[in-house]
Amino acid sequence: MIRTSLIVPLVLFAVLALAPGQSKAFSLFPESPRYFWLGLGGGASKQTEEVSGAFAWNLNLASNDRIITLRNLYSFGAEAHAEDGEFIEAHGVGEWGVLYGYRFRKSIFSGTASAGLAYVSGAVVNDLQVESVNTVGVPVSVQASLQPLPVLGLTAEVYGNLNAADSFGGYMLGLQLGWLWSKPKEE
Repeated sequence: MIRTSLIVPLVLFAVLALAPGQSKAFSLFPESPRYFWLGLGGGASKQTEEVSGAFAWNLNLASNDRIITLRNLYSFGAEAHAEDGEFIEAHGVGEWGVLYGYRFRKSIFSGTASAGLAYVSGAVVNDLQVESVNTVGVPVSVQASLQPLPVLGLTAEVYGNLNAADSFGGYMLGLQLGWLWSKPKEE
């Protein structure tokens, strides 16, 4: 069962991705091919000073120069007390976000820069006090990809989420699977 907090990003993604533009000026994908892929990744997160990490999956719809992404990211971290190693702080924050931005391609190289809106939820444990996190954030992403095949890519990403409760960021390495690019039509 899909939680109600996930419905808004899913509907926003569907509306932006599937709705045709009324004109070239207002179209998200002006007269170019559409590409679609799944991204999977994992890496480091700046949640605490010690052990931290993140993993994510995302759905991407792109033209030659625009991209829209539905992203689900989970960032976590733990910090131990310096003297006795006792656990004193932990973070676990998830994000459902929709990002929109720009994409460029040159040969088998691709890059994107995007930002959007996200629902952020999770918990922060500090000195055994649990604080619930439920807020709206601004997700950002910058990716560089190597796409040797039209259906497979390797990516490096710097990401973040700016929000009032528990902002976080980091970097990931990942895979892209789907329709990433096509050869130009010869005339």
